[in-house]
Amino acid sequence: MTKIFNLARTASLALIATGFLSITPAAHAADGDQAPQAELNIAGTDFTSATAVDHLINRLHRVAIDICVPESQQTLAMSNDQRACVAAAVKTGLAQIDSKRQQAMRDSAARLATATPTH
Repeated sequence: MTKIFNLARTASLALIATGFLSITPAAHAADGDQAPQAELNIAGTDFTSATAVDHLINRLHRVAIDICVPESQQTLAMSNDQRACVAAAVKTGLAQIDSKRQQAMRDSAARLATATPTH
């Protein structure tokens, strides 16, 4: 059991240690090299903090708009395709954020559960 837990923890830490979320709108994923992509630096994010996660989600929305809507059109209303692109990019990013938050919460709970009493 401990070996499995350590292996899972090592894998999750390797994922978190990369320090980036990869955002690619699903609608464009089939385009191969043409797909707009972005990486959102998450190296300093405390996924156990609701405030930090909310800040990251706000950054995610901004990056999704940046990769889906040309800069020259960002002051205009988005087209249906652009809205769909932003929604897909946000959905992808939110899934990654949720995964990292759940892992951080499990890791935090494991540390608390295995802490040596100070009696």
